[in-house]
Amino acid sequence: MPINPISSASDIIGTAGAPGIATSVVNTAIFLGAGVLQPLVGWAVDRGRAAGDVDAGWQAGIAILAGAAAVGALASLAVREKAPR
Repeated sequence: MPINPISSASDIIGTAGAPGIATSVVNTAIFLGAGVLQPLVGWAVDRGRAAGDVDAGWQAGIAILAGAAAVGALASLAVREKAPR
């Protein structure tokens, strides 16, 4: 079967492997988010500490995490389930 670069992963491997591909994409996004958010929150806390207001730094860090959670919740609204073929 020739591989079309525009095809989705489930079209290439068939429906039997689609749940595995979906799980791997979600796990990759989770680890990528953790890898980006941890230094970002640390940067916010360090900025607050450098300014002499550690509480403000922690509040900024929590706001960053809340913003990321809100973006994830809004993105989940865009996901649509396909009807079975």
